[in-house]
Amino acid sequence: MRRAVDLFEGVILALLVGALVLAVIPSLALAEYSSTYCSNTLCDDTLTGEEVWNDLEMFNARIDVVADNWRTYYTTRNPWPSEWKEWSGDAWAADRTELSLIIGHSTYEWVCEDPECQVIRKKYYIGFGTHGRLWADEVRLGYQSGTYGRNGNYWAYIVQCSILNSWDYKEYAKALKGSRAFMGSVSTLYYYIGDLDDLGYRITDNNGNPMSLKYAFAYTFINDYSWSPSHKYNRLRMIFESSSYADDTIYDYDPTPPTSNSWKYVEEWWWESTCGCRYHSTYWISV
Repeated sequence: MRRAVDLFEGVILALLVGALVLAVIPSLALAEYSSTYCSNTLCDDTLTGEEVWNDLEMFNARIDVVADNWRTYYTTRNPWPSEWKEWSGDAWAADRTELSLIIGHSTYEWVCEDPECQVIRKKYYIGFGTHGRLWADEVRLGYQSGTYGRNGNYWAYIVQCSILNSWDYKEYAKALKGSRAFMGSVSTLYYYIGDLDDLGYRITDNNGNPMSLKYAFAYTFINDYSWSPSHKYNRLRMIFESSSYADDTIYDYDPTPPTSNSWKYVEEWWWESTCGCRYHSTYWISV
């Protein structure tokens, strides 16, 4: 059995993949690629922290060695919210790269849902360890978000607990400003050492049949394998600018910048015990 990591107590890692070179790819004309950005602020000196870091490095290796025209761009173990935050110079890292990923633990605060505070709930933030956190209205990804010298983010994986919960996900959907997808967890996210390597394998190779970014995410974190038994308790939510981007792969996608509007396409994935299989629902939301 793989070693499980509780992401409420785990490490923070961020990874970005974006464009540096032009290349011809199947069924398309020209597309931009670039980099991998990695970082870790918690548990640097613990075995768990090193194991997660090594897992991410395996993802990097697949980008470098397997994925045509993609390469590692920038690596650090010291992430800051400014790398994802929309500000006067745009999110200086996440919004200048095509694929972004952050893994670690989210943070939350209790908030009132009515004037009398009879209903309270947890409001979840993207966590950056000791360096802080970001709320949904601070994150804007895509070419319409005020890009600063780059075309903006295409796809984002937020591998943290409860970021796209039923209270908050519509706020995070607003992060899509010309970006194609924002993918994360509805509730507690169970992660095992080796998951990032698996995710990298699925999007870059998968025995010669690379998966879409959506399917790679679902197949990595929702399953009933004996070595990762808690994966069947994960529930994922994936928000797309349009349903036409739901099947993007890193090799086959339309490089034309999408038009951002208030309507977003959503897929919700979980393990259905009645059939012993992955199951998902689809719907549209207005934000």
